Amino acid sequence: MSYSTINSVKVNNNAHMLLLRPLKVPSRLAMSLIEVFMGLSVLSLGILGSMSVMATVNDYRRSTEEHSIGYATADLIAQRLRVSIGGSLAPWQEHRRATPVSGEAMASPLTEADLITANILTEKVGLQNAEIYIEYYSDQLISTLAQIMEDTPSINARSLWFSAVGNPGSDKSANQNNGPTLIVDGVEISNLDPPVILPRSKADIEKLLSSSNSRPLSIIIRVLVSWRPPNGSDNTRQWAEATVAYRP
Repeated sequence: MSYSTINSVKVNNNAHMLLLRPLKVPSRLAMSLIEVFMGLSVLSLGILGSMSVMATVNDYRRSTEEHSIGYATADLIAQRLRVSIGGSLAPWQEHRRATPVSGEAMASPLTEADLITANILTEKVGLQNAEIYIEYYSDQLISTLAQIMEDTPSINARSLWFSAVGNPGSDKSANQNNGPTLIVDGVEISNLDPPVILPRSKADIEKLLSSSNSRPLSIIIRVLVSWRPPNGSDNTRQWAEATVAYRP
C-alpha cells in the first residue's frame, strides 16, 4: 500500500516522528471498450438462447394443439358417419382411401369446405390445407388381425394395423406404396373373399349395405385427417385418425 506524509510531530530529544496516512487511489468510474463488448456479447447470447427455447416451446405447443384438433375432427366425422351411413350415401360419405391398393388411383380427399357444405362442420377447424379421407372395411379385418396376434403374440399391434389398412404418414422414400400390404395365407388382404377392404364405388357400398345376404356383421369406418404444419413444406403432412364400427 502507498503512503503519504501528512505532518511531523516533535518527540523527546528534539526528534521528529512522521505521521503517515494511506495514499488514496482514485476508483475506476468507466469500463474499457473491450469489457463493454464482452458484456454485450454475453447478454446477446443469453437473449438468443432464451428466444430459441421459447420458439421450441411454442412449436411443441402448436403441434400438440394441431394434433388435438386433428383427432377431434376425425372422431367427429367418424361418429357422424356411424349414425348416418345407412341408406343412400351422400357424396361426402364415399370411400376415399388415403393409401390406395395396387392398381387403384389415388382418391381426391374431402376438404373443410365440403364438410361445411354437408353441415358436418360449422366452420374451418384451423388446420392448414386440411384433407379428409374416409375408408370402409368389413369386420373380417378385425377378426383376421386378432387371429394373427393370437398366433404371433410378439407382433406389434400398431404396425400390424398399418400393414392392413396402410400408413400414409410413413416415409414415402422408403415405401412408395404405403398401402395395405398384409399377406394372409399367401393372399393379399385386399384380395380376400369376402373382401376386407370394401369397394370405393358409392353404388357398390350402397348395394352391400342394402343386401342382407352379403352384408357384413359390421363395418369398420376409418377417418383420416391430414394437414400441413405451419412451417412445413408442401410435402410435409401430419396425420390423425379415428376408427368406429357401424352395425347395419
